[in-house]
Amino acid sequence: MKTSNQYFTSRAFTLIELLVTIMIMGVLLGIATPSMREFSRNQMINGAVTNLSSDLQYARAEAVSRKTPVAICPTTDGASCANTDDWISGWLIMITDASKCPAANECVLRQQDALNATMVLNASTSSAITFDEQGATSASIQFALCLNDSTASADDIYLRTLTLKPSGSRQIRSGASTCNP
Repeated sequence: MKTSNQYFTSRAFTLIELLVTIMIMGVLLGIATPSMREFSRNQMINGAVTNLSSDLQYARAEAVSRKTPVAICPTTDGASCANTDDWISGWLIMITDASKCPAANECVLRQQDALNATMVLNASTSSAITFDEQGATSASIQFALCLNDSTASADDIYLRTLTLKPSGSRQIRSGASTCNP
């Protein structure tokens, strides 16, 4: 005859097994959180520098295809160019010759809204960057984009430098000595 102990089989976790599993998950989560924060910051700055680079390429392509000068310039109000080297408030891409605009007051081809408030975007010039009919600019221009939020330490600043050459080609580098071009 069978005793009562033979009928009961273990089909659940013990309390100790459950606590050990929770502790292991906590340690893994503690290790993954800083990496995720760094990944998120890198994605934010890479996205911003990619947007700027794409808009520079777009302005160049429009100048060539329309056979008219096209400028990209910083803006503070979203409607007109500002005479500043701080591009954090956004930028405009516009046809510089009003007679070649598709319609009256339609010279603005594209507008970029302000970037994240934790970013700094400076250019080596405070004037508009104009692409001529061949897609060239008059000088080499550098943009410095950095991320420095209040939760980051001084060593935790992410920097990207975008160089626009007179030919219209662009180069993006990671890291710089400062957030000024």
